[in-house]
Amino acid sequence: MKTKIFVSALFILVFSAFFLSKSANAQDLYAPLGVKVLQHLSTEPAAYVRVEYKQNGTTVHSGTTDIDGIYVWHAPNGTYDIYVYKPAPPNDSQSGQLLGFAHSGTVTVTISLGAWY
Repeated sequence: MKTKIFVSALFILVFSAFFLSKSANAQDLYAPLGVKVLQHLSTEPAAYVRVEYKQNGTTVHSGTTDIDGIYVWHAPNGTYDIYVYKPAPPNDSQSGQLLGFAHSGTVTVTISLGAWY
């Protein structure tokens, strides 16, 4: 009986330690990748702008900036092309981009909208 209790307790301890270490490692790989979007030729934030994170030409995540022109995604480490559109495509009349950004930790990048088109 004592052996079964000991083995059960040991199993629970090892199982818990394994999953806690896995979740800690996953947390490290998903750091905030923020985007602050600014109005064209200004330091004023651009609210409600579409943000798209792409890898190899494929959109892997998207969202919309808040009233302060900020959008944050907890992204896996990797290299991203970040595009911003105002308003969202297909009716966009302004855009901006940051290509080849290597994300490996908490960061906020700034992208300015281009001229109207």
